[in-house]
Amino acid sequence: TSNIVKKYIESYCKNGSCEYEESPARSCRYYYSNNRATCAAGKCILPPSATNLKAENFWEGYCGSDTPLVKVEWDYVVAFDRDDLEDDEQVKYEIQARALGESWKTVSEGTNSTIVILNQLDWNKTYDWRLMVWSEGIYGESVPSSWHSGPGFTTPRNRYPDPRFSWKPTDITIGTLVEFSNNSDCYSNSCSYEWTIPDARYEEGYNGNSFAPKVRFESLGQKEIFLRVTDNRLKDNLYSGDGVCKTRQIISVKYPLPGWREVAPFGQINDFLTRFFQ
Repeated sequence: TSNIVKKYIESYCKNGSCEYEESPARSCRYYYSNNRATCAAGKCILPPSATNLKAENFWEGYCGSDTPLVKVEWDYVVAFDRDDLEDDEQVKYEIQARALGESWKTVSEGTNSTIVILNQLDWNKTYDWRLMVWSEGIYGESVPSSWHSGPGFTTPRNRYPDPRFSWKPTDITIGTLVEFSNNSDCYSNSCSYEWTIPDARYEEGYNGNSFAPKVRFESLGQKEIFLRVTDNRLKDNLYSGDGVCKTRQIISVKYPLPGWREVAPFGQINDFLTRFFQ
């Protein structure tokens, strides 16, 4: 708080410990360490801090990711804020996490970032996490904060689906039977499929929810094909998001080539006509 900061600003070092006087030593630059003011090079130092710690699943990154993704962020609180001194800056951070029954482990380290995507986590676990930040320091080393606890989070039950598809034949004309192959990976036993195939007629027994439909296109042009895969095991779980991933590809539909038949060369026809009228 401002009162605490003011108290430390008015402190000075004496016999290796921080004491206080009414007139602050205006030439001092202040940090703290381990939640208390300490002396360094004859100066009282203050640590940095962090507030507004947040954590949430990074849903937009889950399609295609083989690990859970959790976005954490915080506000860095300077170790001091004096008009006659430069502002302090965060120069390092460390984030540790632990699941229920497990030990703390470092899951991210860096420099001046305050928004981080954690990706060293496991599926279907609930985590606690904590943060330590360092100020820039002016006495040869940076100064750490204490550990700050963030709100817990739970990762999805399993990996999100990976939708993929192909088709044959590759050269498609109006009316040609096109067979789609569904090459998607589903990481549970409960995936559903939704195709969007414009200007096409489904073959009997197939529809837009078939695993691998068969269709015939009824018009020319570029057709944008979508495959949407939903993992219902994820969708039905409170902590797993919507469980949806989708992909798209473009198919070109052309006119069929004109038919042809073999005809006799012109020279042979001329000889025939000559003999016929003799």
